[in-house]
Amino acid sequence: MRTLFIDPFSGLAGDMFSAALLGLLDKEKQEEIFTYLPDLNNYSCTLESTIKNGISAYSFKVLDPHKNEFVDDIHIDHHSHDHSHDHSHDHSHDHSHDHSHDHSHDHSHDHSHDHSHDHSHDHSHDHSHDHSHDHSHDHSHDHSHDHSHDHDDSRTPKKIIAQIQASNMPEGAKQVAVEAFTHLAEAEASIHGKTFDSVHFHEVGAIDAIADICVASAAFYELKIDTVCSSPVAVGSGTRKMAHGILPIPAPATSLLLKGIPIFAGPAKFELTTPTGAALIKTFCSNFTSDFDGEIKDISYGAGKKTFASHANVLKVMLLENENNAQSDKVSVLTTNIDDMSPEVLGHFFETAISQGALDVCFMPIQMKKMRPGIQVQIICKTEEQNKFSDLILKETSSFGLRIREEQRLILERQFVSIESPWGKLKIKLGLHKGKAIKASVEFEDMKAISLQHDLALIDVDRKCQALCQGYLDQL
Repeated sequence: MRTLFIDPFSGLAGDMFSAALLGLLDKEKQEEIFTYLPDLNNYSCTLESTIKNGISAYSFKVLDPHKNEFVDDIHIDHHSHDHSHDHSHDHSHDHSHDHSHDHSHDHSHDHSHDHSHDHSHDHSHDHSHDHSHDHSHDHSHDHSHDHSHDHDDSRTPKKIIAQIQASNMPEGAKQVAVEAFTHLAEAEASIHGKTFDSVHFHEVGAIDAIADICVASAAFYELKIDTVCSSPVAVGSGTRKMAHGILPIPAPATSLLLKGIPIFAGPAKFELTTPTGAALIKTFCSNFTSDFDGEIKDISYGAGKKTFASHANVLKVMLLENENNAQSDKVSVLTTNIDDMSPEVLGHFFETAISQGALDVCFMPIQMKKMRPGIQVQIICKTEEQNKFSDLILKETSSFGLRIREEQRLILERQFVSIESPWGKLKIKLGLHKGKAIKASVEFEDMKAISLQHDLALIDVDRKCQALCQGYLDQL
């Protein structure tokens, strides 16, 4: 089992995600990913080696046709698209930029994506470049770019998603990219009081976000990851000057995208996590924990633009392999005791909980106060759904309260295979431990269907299926 562990101790942005994941692939695969990205209007992408506070890392850049780097996160058209957009952002970028990139920021950013892959990252991590990208962003955003944004200079989510789907990316990578961009567009629409289809992304911001999301999604797909876990996300603190004035960090869209995800301020008073980075972590990961195990196979660092004196501004990712094939995750266990509900209503509650996605529901007989026989109701659910099922218990039962605890569970890796049977092809479920099938079973509904179709006693079908499963295991 391959696990990707993400450690956003200094936050995360789209370029950091892309760089870190690309760093886990060989150079040939990196270059292949660049070749099947969507058309980016003559913009190009590069991956370079750099040093961040003594840490060897990769730097992912989106360059305009003049090879100037685009260094800001996605822009949204807030107005009626005449957008002379002086962007009063004051984006002065404080860029203490040691690097002479000059980031000329005229944002003509035409991303032709002629794939000038400038891959100076020979994967040996020797990182001699010292691209300190100070991108200090003082986020006063003075962008005096004067983007005269009319409709031709902006893109809707529908257009961007169509562009992703029309690319040469593998289907699995397209699905991940579309999901991430949908999350991003939905958050922006919600924050700005617009519908999903009425959001317009500035041309340059859209291109940068498309490149970040597609590269990260394609790299993730190529890594063949089984599970993903992440430590809490550093978001930064302080304020940032935006189009509508000074707002607290994290930005509104970032905050919404990280809803339900554990965060902390982090090591700097600065915007450490961007909306694009938040959309990617929301898409890739649902298990946020520092509890992980496995053998480290590779480590990669994706460099952020700004350089801090206090710490290395990098996103750390580790590729782990675990031979025991017991998948580990966290679940929430909700329990309550009931002594005053009818069995019929409890039965309805059971069916409702299962239909809404509970992992398991059980009733256990207990003895309650005043010598009353009662029922303990227990629901096991995903941790991110515990509020939903807590509400269900409080609304659909007579209980005045419940208990919640978080538990770790181990699950055998599962596979399905078809074998020959007296009734034709039969699908069986295998449980694998350390790469070997140790358990096999037939789903009850399949056995029930065989019983009815062939007019056989269900108990006889069950016995025959057990024998077939054991025979399959014995021959392995």
